[in-house]
Amino acid sequence: MVAERSLTAASAPEWLNVTLTKPTPWWTPGGVQLGLGARLGDDSRFMVRLGYQLAAPESFLHSLSVETDFREQLVFTPLTQYATPQVAIIPSLGLGLGVPVQVLPEARPGLRLLADLHFGPLGAALSWDHYPALREGTDSFSRLILLLQIGL
Repeated sequence: MVAERSLTAASAPEWLNVTLTKPTPWWTPGGVQLGLGARLGDDSRFMVRLGYQLAAPESFLHSLSVETDFREQLVFTPLTQYATPQVAIIPSLGLGLGVPVQVLPEARPGLRLLADLHFGPLGAALSWDHYPALREGTDSFSRLILLLQIGL
């Protein structure tokens, strides 16, 4: 003979009740972003940006992206920006600061200022990169890039 007893949460002794909670992460994954557009100015050309973005805390977005023109330029950029929330039909506005690291045609760090406007996963981003002269014989230069972006 086997004795059986069924317990429900209401009839279980207090010492048997266990509560399991999962802490809320301090960051929120944003996902992959793809941008297509152009470098503007005298040396204009087609550009592509591929990156990953996360939020920590909610209004601050952090991203790492790679940009290329598939010919002579390759740039990696960590960036942090503040973005307003999208409210109904009012798009999100973001302002950011980053450190573009040009790998091609020559390795060189710079400074990036970014402004973007997004409505859901679609948006436009305007970035200005400035690369200072690092040593004697090199010139400083700036680049302006306008991209249409989609969050995947």
